[in-house]
Amino acid sequence: MWNNNVTGPGSPPVGQLMPIDAPVADPGAMPVIPSSLNFQDGEALTAVRQALLQAPALRSWCDEAFDGTNVDQVRADVVELMLHKHADDGHPPGEALELRETVLARLARRLSPTGAEALRRSLDPSAPANTFAQHLAEQDRWHLDGEVWRQDGETCRARGEYAQAATCFKSAANRFAHVPGKATWVADLHRYAGDAHAQGRDCMAAVEQFLTASRLDLEQTLVLTAHAQPQPSDAAASLDAMTRAAHDFAAVSALYGDLGLPTVAVVVGAVAASAFADLEMYAQTATVLEAIADIWVDIAQGHHQAGARALAEAALMEAWRARQNAAFAHWAAKDYVGAGHALMKVLDYEQAAENFKIAGDHGAAGQCYLALGQRCAAAAEAHRGAGQAEQANTEVQQALGFYALACREFAQNAEDSVNAGWYAEEAATAQAHFDALLVALREPSSPATQ
Repeated sequence: MWNNNVTGPGSPPVGQLMPIDAPVADPGAMPVIPSSLNFQDGEALTAVRQALLQAPALRSWCDEAFDGTNVDQVRADVVELMLHKHADDGHPPGEALELRETVLARLARRLSPTGAEALRRSLDPSAPANTFAQHLAEQDRWHLDGEVWRQDGETCRARGEYAQAATCFKSAANRFAHVPGKATWVADLHRYAGDAHAQGRDCMAAVEQFLTASRLDLEQTLVLTAHAQPQPSDAAASLDAMTRAAHDFAAVSALYGDLGLPTVAVVVGAVAASAFADLEMYAQTATVLEAIADIWVDIAQGHHQAGARALAEAALMEAWRARQNAAFAHWAAKDYVGAGHALMKVLDYEQAAENFKIAGDHGAAGQCYLALGQRCAAAAEAHRGAGQAEQANTEVQQALGFYALACREFAQNAEDSVNAGWYAEEAATAQAHFDALLVALREPSSPATQ
């Protein structure tokens, strides 16, 4: 019979394995960490570590379960996890032990195939307890197996084996679901699986994983907000979870578009845009709304080709609304160039020009004013052809004003050495239109020219 307790401070160093009635130490026996171990007692903790590191049982286990690389580090990491298990039983370690997540990540890279199989058997409640089950905490065994699967997933993804990578990430998520405090990791691993499926063009499988990730993050938000005594970090964690979920919805919207399900893509995209707006993430809001507008344009084209004119017009109106909302989101994000381009797509050149001027993009503002001048000149000619002289004159006056503004904006960029030639050409075009309209005003019987 053996007493496998490790000696504490003041005991002789030879007493690490203390024989009682056997003359030779049992090489299969693992030293037992004393229940009285004080982690704040550096001398006692060092003695326990040394006893475990020198134990033949620990060396034999490490030789079998790990790949023989960085042997000393592996043994030290196994001992560290054994000490964590002891601490879990009510012995607070303070800062005496290395962060278990760091240790587990190192060990996962060193497991041998035999060790990985033994680790997984230790998680089977119907299997007899093995060395992993006896000496490592259950949460650490789940974590270690999850880390192995995660690292395998990264390896597969790097090789372009996307389906296998997704399988590994999902298996990792299932393992980490058993580890307390790892809800965010579980959601992220489903997200990694979604990314892998998307890279492999399995869009429907990717949708499933992104939706799972978003659901888990939103559930975590509910848990955090339901705390009886919320911590300052809860609000930030909840905000982060909602942000990740919003990105998931945006990804799902794009995937539904790739699947040829534009109506579903629009619905999910609207959810993502609304979530980003609630989070005051206006740049992301604008990006999603621009994508929604593009989808509506595609829908309109499909209806037009099918001869469904009313449906095509309705879809174009939805695209117009999405562009307007995108422009506002760009403006809220202080992305005035983005707002200007969005407004140009709905032909609101005047507001677009104002945004470009705020951004200092005078060339783009000049283009907007030039387009407005051409629009008014065309309207003037149409009125003149219809015998509506007064309306024609009003449009001509407006066109003159816009052409003058265009000339002024193009002149702002005269110092631009790269685009100076282009600005000069645009300014000359605006001036030519301006001069032609002046001639038309002096000769009322002649039609106004653009």
